[in-house]
Amino acid sequence: MRGSWLFARTLVRMASCSLMLTESTFASDGPHAAAPCGPTPSSLRESLGASAGAEYDSAKLLFENGDYSGAISKFQAAYDKSHDPRLLWNIAASHNQLKHYARTQEFMRRYLAEGRCATHPEDRVAAESAIAASENLISNVTFLVAPDGADVFVDDDAY
Repeated sequence: MRGSWLFARTLVRMASCSLMLTESTFASDGPHAAAPCGPTPSSLRESLGASAGAEYDSAKLLFENGDYSGAISKFQAAYDKSHDPRLLWNIAASHNQLKHYARTQEFMRRYLAEGRCATHPEDRVAAESAIAASENLISNVTFLVAPDGADVFVDDDAY
């Protein structure tokens, strides 16, 4: 993993299976094939502006100190300012530490979808492996609530 993917090991650790994916997994030869990508972007920290970079630096400190909820907020703020899809990996890693596996998958999938040109093939393979490894940790649940219109919260998210 590259230095900008400091938090990758938290998700890769959970990925006990190894997927054999190639670049063709992420592209299509059909009429709706994705446009070719330009040069690989610079490191994540180098590509962030001053404001998003400050949020990112704060998020890294929070993550390293075990404040994963705080890290999510700061990584999200950095993403909102920069729209760099590589930050989605860090948000997913933070959710993973909180054992929010559905949210981990959600952000890994967004990372793959939004980061096609901003990520390296080995990082995409690691994301696919993390998604696959977490499949058995997630269940679908149906709630029947009364009164109608009641809010249901799961991992602090309203549904």
